[in-house]
Amino acid sequence: MNKLLKLKNWLTIPEAVKQLTITLEEEITEIDLLQLVLDGHLDLSIYFVNHQMARRGKVVPIENARYVEVPTNLFRAAANQIESEEEDQDVSNNIIVLGLELEDGKVIDWEDELHQLDGIYDLTMLGGEKSEIQQKLQDLRGLGSIDYVHLDGIFLKRGEYFFQLQVENVDAQSNSVDSQYYPTIQLPEDAALVVRVEALIELEKTLANVETVTTLLPATESDIDPVDQPEELDAANIAFRRVSRGYGDKALTFRNRLLAFLEENYSHLKSEAIERIATVANPDKTRGRKKNDKE
Repeated sequence: MNKLLKLKNWLTIPEAVKQLTITLEEEITEIDLLQLVLDGHLDLSIYFVNHQMARRGKVVPIENARYVEVPTNLFRAAANQIESEEEDQDVSNNIIVLGLELEDGKVIDWEDELHQLDGIYDLTMLGGEKSEIQQKLQDLRGLGSIDYVHLDGIFLKRGEYFFQLQVENVDAQSNSVDSQYYPTIQLPEDAALVVRVEALIELEKTLANVETVTTLLPATESDIDPVDQPEELDAANIAFRRVSRGYGDKALTFRNRLLAFLEENYSHLKSEAIERIATVANPDKTRGRKKNDKE
């Protein structure tokens, strides 16, 4: 990547496509870029030309999340599930978490106050933003419309904070600012999808690392089954990205964190394969250890 581009904070999608074409020395299209986004290889961002309101939240363990208790009989009545007088007299409560539940036993706990957003935020691909990117990809491929939406809303991220986009309720009667807004399920039309230069550099490093793996694997061991090679390349790519983003004990070397990730997530691979993948995926080729490092 040239020095001028490194001075920029973000690129438009056409600019990012052009840059990847130059870097990879092969024709890259917008379809390719959006597919990289959906596959989790590239972070896509949004640039707000105008201010946007949003709720802000942090990730917390589910046991620390705020919740409300709703009487079970009211809960069932709302769902038309009361089938007997005994159920109607049920005095127990249902606990409803007030945040967005994630898959790892954690919750995005939203603050009560609204915040005004401007500048660049990353798409999380947790809600309606993913559907919008999928639809853009469908349109570029000349395929049909996606027939589902994420009713939880649009979710963005900057630093340690997550944001749920809000849209103004023009029919609201209350004077409270919070009650005048509700979650939107669409990205704002006056905002622009962009790629942060930092995210593009990270992708280029990952692709360069995969190219290194492709070159080194056959030379490292000549009897690798060609059927297994794609999985090893994929494992090296994923392990490199996860460790680069902070996986594992920071007291360990990068290579040993790679080994820990591979042993946890690719236990079906032989130890020789795990050692080989960790070696070629490790950007630090020195053999030294950190203090307190464990083999």
